[in-house]
Amino acid sequence: MGEVTYVNKQPWGLIGSITASKAALGTTGRQAADIAAFAAGSYALWEVPLRINTAEIEFSTTADADSQVVNVYAARGNSDYVFVGTLTLTGGTQTGPNSDVYVDTMVESGVVWKSSGTEVINSAGNHIARWMINLVGYSRVLFIATTLVASSTLQIYGSGL
Repeated sequence: MGEVTYVNKQPWGLIGSITASKAALGTTGRQAADIAAFAAGSYALWEVPLRINTAEIEFSTTADADSQVVNVYAARGNSDYVFVGTLTLTGGTQTGPNSDVYVDTMVESGVVWKSSGTEVINSAGNHIARWMINLVGYSRVLFIATTLVASSTLQIYGSGL
């Protein structure tokens, strides 16, 4: 009998909603206590479940063609947050879970992460664009929308293996 590989599959879950833009993190103020002091709705924080090494993220937004820019950061335990990269998101026409639409176009830029540790999947074409990241042991992922269309809500969903 051969070796059996088990994959820890997490269902999709809402990480959070962002309703206000916020400046990118500076060179200070990157500790968990600093983030906890941010105004509600200005960020989304995912406490990644144990045993999750690879995360898959999808977004929904208020309307088709909404364009949002999100900075992503990560931290291990109580360490300071480090910059992962920037995602530019555009809403599509496929109906999302909250009378909104899924982001169908996603472009990553400025990524400073492990080689081949991030990937955009299925961008454009009115499909659900997804972003994958190899967490390499990081346990928290922080999302800050540096650009958010007025009166828009950005929903962030996560799953992992």
